[in-house]
Amino acid sequence: LRMDGIDIAGITESWANEDINDAELHVSGFNLFRADRTGAKGGGLLLYINEKLEASYNQHMLTSTEGFKESLWCDVATGGGRFLVGICYRSPRSDAQNNGELLAVIEEAVLRAGADRVMIMGDFNYPEIEYHNGLVRAANGADPARFFDRTQELCLFQVVDQPTRVRQGQNPSILDYVFIDEENTIEEIVYGPPLGKSDHVVLEWRVVVSVKKI
Repeated sequence: LRMDGIDIAGITESWANEDINDAELHVSGFNLFRADRTGAKGGGLLLYINEKLEASYNQHMLTSTEGFKESLWCDVATGGGRFLVGICYRSPRSDAQNNGELLAVIEEAVLRAGADRVMIMGDFNYPEIEYHNGLVRAANGADPARFFDRTQELCLFQVVDQPTRVRQGQNPSILDYVFIDEENTIEEIVYGPPLGKSDHVVLEWRVVVSVKKI
């Protein structure tokens, strides 16, 4: 795996587990952060952060995500504070309680994690939502509508506006989101071909933030 010119890379559905050690997932030049799904197959999250950046797990989020398990949060040091980077995976089989816990985690990250800037990315599996049109094809109070409304209330800007999952015989859909808490700081989004056997595109973008290098 080559990641020339990349500072941060996030992977959902890694399927990593306790039998796969960090050395097997290592990418030269990057520090690895991981959150494996426990008790069941699938899921799993990976964050690769360039070793030139000062990065660590966000301790507040480590102790505040007991309800919603499939999220991973790291701080990247900036010139005068912290840039919180989060990655989430919401299964399409997620129930109402789990969906509510996801919203609680996102609220915690934005309001109480102690970061100066926040970026949240991942696979959220809400094809009913069209952020770029401000539309939700679901009833008021339904989980997709609640998710859309709460992210808007938290002043998160979602920047993905083209289909991210394409499967033969199905309508293309936007399932993967990138949220930022300050408008116009994400630019040059590239929708690349899927990696391996995935049916999701690879998203690449530039985020404008001053970081502290080691």
